[in-house]
This record gives sequence, C-alpha cells and structure tokens, in this order.
Amino acid sequence: MGSSDGFLYKDSLLAFRLSGMSKIAFLLFSGRKFGGMERRYVRLFLHFYRNDGDVVLLSTHDAIEGARDLGMIIPEGAVRFIDFDLGSFPVFIRKANRLYGLIRALLISAVERYRHVHIVANPGFLVSLYSRMRFFLPRYSFSVVDSRLGFRPELIVQTVRFAYAIDCLSETIGQFVKARCRRIADTQKIHVAPCSFIDLKEINVEPQVRDIDVVMMARFSPEKGYSLLMEALPKIPMDLVVHLCGFGPVPPKSARAKVYECREPIKVLSRSKIFLSIQQTENYPSQALLEAMACGCAIIATDVGETRRLLDESCAVLIPSSPVSLADAIRGLASDADRCRDLGAAARKRVFEDHTLERFAAYFEDAILGGGVAGKSRSSFRENRRH
Repeated sequence: MGSSDGFLYKDSLLAFRLSGMSKIAFLLFSGRKFGGMERRYVRLFLHFYRNDGDVVLLSTHDAIEGARDLGMIIPEGAVRFIDFDLGSFPVFIRKANRLYGLIRALLISAVERYRHVHIVANPGFLVSLYSRMRFFLPRYSFSVVDSRLGFRPELIVQTVRFAYAIDCLSETIGQFVKARCRRIADTQKIHVAPCSFIDLKEINVEPQVRDIDVVMMARFSPEKGYSLLMEALPKIPMDLVVHLCGFGPVPPKSARAKVYECREPIKVLSRSKIFLSIQQTENYPSQALLEAMACGCAIIATDVGETRRLLDESCAVLIPSSPVSLADAIRGLASDADRCRDLGAAARKRVFEDHTLERFAAYFEDAILGGGVAGKSRSSFRENRRH
C-alpha cells in the first residue's frame, strides 16, 4: 500500500474532504499519437473498468481517437472529456483547446470528489501543476517510465513529496527517482512494477503466412536504434522483406525497407518472422517488444539495460549494439526457419507466463492506488497463477 505524507493526508480537514469519495480517475492528457506509456495505461484502465472497478478516464478527444486507432475501444460511459473535439480546426485554436483541457481537468478533479487521480505522465509540467494545487484536489499518483528524459531534481522532489505513490516501470527508474529524493518518507512512496505487460486478450494470432521477414516497430527517434539498422541493412540478403513501423517527424529514409505509420500493430506483427528491439540503452519495458513476443516473432534485441527482465538466450538472440552483430543475427535467423519458429514460441510463452495485465493490475491497485479499486482484479490474478 502506498505510504502517505503526514503533512498532507492526515490533516483532519482534508480527511473530511476525502470522505465519501469513491471513483478513481486516470488523467490522460495526450495527443493522438500513442507511445508505449499511453497504450500501457489505457489497457490498465480498461482492465479495471471491465472488472467492475469504480473508475473514470479524464481524457482529451485526441487521446480517445489514438486509442481507437490501435483497436482499444473505450466505452462512452467510461470517459469524461476535458476538451472540445476540434481535430480539424487550425493549429492555434487546437493549442488553446489543449490549455482549456488542462484547466478543465483540474476543475473536474476538484469538483467530482474522486478518491484518487492517477496522472498518466512523467514528472513534468502537468504533475508539477497538480502538486501545486494539491490542497484543492484529490490525492494523486503518477508514473515514471523513462529516466533518460533529464527531469530536473527539484521537480522530482516536489512532485514526489506531495504524491500518494509513484509507479516506476523498472528498478533502474526507481533508483533514479529515489536518488533525487531527500526524505525517507518520500522514498517509501516509490514502487517498482513487478513486470511490464500487455493485454493478452488483444492477441489473437490466427494461422497465416508470415510474409514480413524483419520488422522494427518503434517511435522514429534516435535512441530507438534506427541508425544501427540502417548500417546493417546493406549486409543482409536483398530478398528479405523489411518493414519499419513508427511515427515521428523524422522517419528513416531507406529504399531497402518499407517505412510507414502502423495503426494495427498486432496484424503486422502476426505476419512477421523476426522483430528487432535494438534501442541504445534499454529495451525494457517496451510495449512493442511484448506485443511481438506475444505474436510469436523471433526476437533480436540489444543486450542493454534491463532487457534481460524480458528476454534471455532461451527465447531471443541478444547482441551487442553493433551493425555487424545485427546483420549476422538477422542472416542467421532468416536462414534457420526451425530456430526462428522455436524462439518465437518460447518468447510467446514467456509473456503469457510472466508479463500479464492481471499481475501488473494487482500491484498497481495495492501499491499505487491503495486498494479497493476492482475487486476482481486481484482474485483473477491469483486464479490465473494457480492454473
């Protein structure tokens, strides 16, 4: 259970304000382009909602459209929109709409008497603003999913001090946040998730031809490893079909590969033989990697960071961050169909055993939300573990 800050939560007046609050709110202040963070917590929200959880999603219209693009349908009754639907209006009007959405999200949180608000965001402007208005708002938690973003130490100290709990997706991230906190009471609020996860109910891999030899599915940004692949491409057979799927302002340019934005990742992955997760410093807890594993792709991954929390040699080919090693690994798997198939089956088994939504939800409900969100989530997780 998340620890409380005595100064903030044991005050009798605030205790009176908290009495009678029931719903848990997830605040998703996002655009239409979804990264792993947004996909992960929308899936978590839907899990609680489907399991009779008393939860609501405070969301922008763009975020709901982004979820729909990826096949995640959020019931209308589960959402409180915080902005107007102005997708086709000029940019300056849409920016004003975003500001309005931010203000409205805080107002709704103050008025609706939610028991707890989880902010789907790293410790940036949104979390900082919420913490500064904490006396008028429900208790809050937030997630830290990337320690490479260079968060200001004073910002981490402020947002952690007044939060109820902090959800960190890896031990490395948890240590990064703890190192910047000065008080023991603050470090006790910092929790590390036991696993990453996807919603395995979304994975329905029907038997079909795997006509994509190599796929890489990641945001078009430098740390994801596209430059490594560009150096390796000339060293692999020309007849291999290579797809690069992602989004971002600077997509890689290659006449050797098909480059596009993918709105149906499971369909693409279920057609793929080899999946590349070749980030420079960390492949854990990648949503695309988990989806590829669940779809039975053979995985080639750089052996960096906490990648081995997901993969080892029994279910993947782990390589140093080298174009020669990458090209060798691709050639080796492309020429060995049996090994490719066996690695894909082992990776799929690993996800279904260790990286389930139910396991993460049980942790999140107890440690981050303080329990009592979705009664079925913990019992269903225990039932799954017994079987």
